[in-house]
Amino acid sequence: MMAAIMCHLTALAQEDRSADVEPKYVALSLDDGPILKYTPMMLDVLEENGVKASFFLIGQNITEETAPIIRRMVQMGCDVENHTYSHPNLTQIPDSLILAEVAKTDSLIEVYAGAKPEYLRPPFTAHNAHVAGLVDGKIFISGLSCQDWRADMPVEDRVTKTLA
Repeated sequence: MMAAIMCHLTALAQEDRSADVEPKYVALSLDDGPILKYTPMMLDVLEENGVKASFFLIGQNITEETAPIIRRMVQMGCDVENHTYSHPNLTQIPDSLILAEVAKTDSLIEVYAGAKPEYLRPPFTAHNAHVAGLVDGKIFISGLSCQDWRADMPVEDRVTKTLA
């Protein structure tokens, strides 16, 4: 699916390269990785198309086995950010657990990516002012989703929704 989306985006970007048309940009951010089977395929497509993305990683997925994938993200110029350690709804757990979820994942990313993450994307985008204050305003919520969890949505519809 990612390959199809990237191909559509590349084709659209090439169509808009006339002198009188301002270029359009799409920021790609991907959650829940790194996943051994799929993240390298996504990186291949991004690299083939000269595209960078922001990856919001789940701490439990950061291991010695996924370390080469994370290093590749960094080498490609992608952002490596925090998506908590175990993917909880941050508005439904105690402050101490919120802080532990963020700190543990920050530490792992710092070890494997070489830099502490600047942003946190809360799982399910569940957040409130209290959570934001607790994590020092690190929260980043994307402005638009291509609804990748919906298996019934055709790739063309995702591209149209994203570029509209």
